[in-house]
Amino acid sequence: SFSIDNNLRSFIKAVYRRGLPIGAFGFAVPLLVRSVQGITKSGPIVTVGNDPRLQVGIETSGAQAVSTRPTEVIIDHENKLVTSGGQLASNRPLDVAADCENMFKAIMELIKG
Repeated sequence: SFSIDNNLRSFIKAVYRRGLPIGAFGFAVPLLVRSVQGITKSGPIVTVGNDPRLQVGIETSGAQAVSTRPTEVIIDHENKLVTSGGQLASNRPLDVAADCENMFKAIMELIKG
């Protein structure tokens, strides 16, 4: 178990409530899920790569964890969340860089509507 700084949690909740897209990468995904717990339109759909232990932890927070390969992102259109496994999915710098690029593209897709 872990705790989240209250200022960070408040910031993420405020961004979510404004309906703005939020992206989370690697170890930030559990922070995002915990921060929006209880205020989402439906249970968030996210990824933490393909780590079964992390997926179980995410699902106990009320989210659905989708197993992904390196560089894949999950877009939760209803909650406007974009997540990727990041370094949890691959430690290869080129994979992590591609993952970041794919995540930013997906966020821009959500912004454009």
